[in-house]
Amino acid sequence: MHLSDETLEVLAGLITGESGITPGKDGPELANFFDNRAEWEPFGAGFPPKGEYVRERLGVFNGSPRLKKFVERAFEAEEDGVLWPDNAAVHFAPVLARDGYGLRKVRRAPIPYGATVIPAKDVYEVVRLETPPPRRVPHSS
Repeated sequence: MHLSDETLEVLAGLITGESGITPGKDGPELANFFDNRAEWEPFGAGFPPKGEYVRERLGVFNGSPRLKKFVERAFEAEEDGVLWPDNAAVHFAPVLARDGYGLRKVRRAPIPYGATVIPAKDVYEVVRLETPPPRRVPHSS
């Protein structure tokens, strides 16, 4: 999955919370978001600015299949029934569409986890938008 710089910029604002639409995240939460749980530890109080860190991470993953997971994760809420994921998706969908992708809301099935079950919840999936075939213009001779 490859996204334009403009799309990555909007996505970075959603991930950090700088957009004002999504909750803010601190350094350890951002490192955890990108599956780098131990990455923040060497920084301690010197963790890079949130926006800088997220833009650098998105740049690393742009063009790879993992970027799709991070886009989807940007719209996941820990608690059920909050409205910010829907508001963020409405804001981001037209931007994402310029790169040929869309967001689809789906209900994720319950997941067995040891002796417990993680309940079902609504999540967003990234989907490739189908573009109509190019129109053929009749050639006049």
